[in-house]
Amino acid sequence: MTNNFLPFGCGARNTIFLQRSSKNLPTTPVLDKKEEEFIEDVYEVLRSSHYTLLTNEEWDLATSENFNLNLPMEVNWEYMDKNLLVRFWQSTPGREAIRKALPDCMADRILVFHRGMGTEKLSGLLLDQKLDLLMEYTVFALLEKLEQPLKEALDKVRSLIGLQKQQPQQ
Repeated sequence: MTNNFLPFGCGARNTIFLQRSSKNLPTTPVLDKKEEEFIEDVYEVLRSSHYTLLTNEEWDLATSENFNLNLPMEVNWEYMDKNLLVRFWQSTPGREAIRKALPDCMADRILVFHRGMGTEKLSGLLLDQKLDLLMEYTVFALLEKLEQPLKEALDKVRSLIGLQKQQPQQ
């Protein structure tokens, strides 16, 4: 991923990226290939991190509900490469199939990933979780009740052995 991003990162830092082999500026086909490889790297990292691409059905659901998708916002698509994602989707038959499930309004312009959609449901008695919660409540309640007497006992022990109570540092 780093090697594929390097030509574009140099441009962002206002430096020139020289190819190692010829020490010349990279050609347009070389940069196009690096762009596609970088998009592939980002795509694979997000997929392996359990992010999923926004599908047509999810887009339709999101636009039909009362989400903040209707905020006033304008994207200047002219600043974006019109062919990058088109080349990416056409590079393999598997990607072409994935592209068909994406919203047409954005699939050739941007990649929209999401994670954590839906409701998780558990069934059963969940005894382990209930016992853990009960133990936590019991221990915290006990410690809370013992906090003041323990502080007082500690202060008495300190005074008996001649130590002063430590002041909180500021």
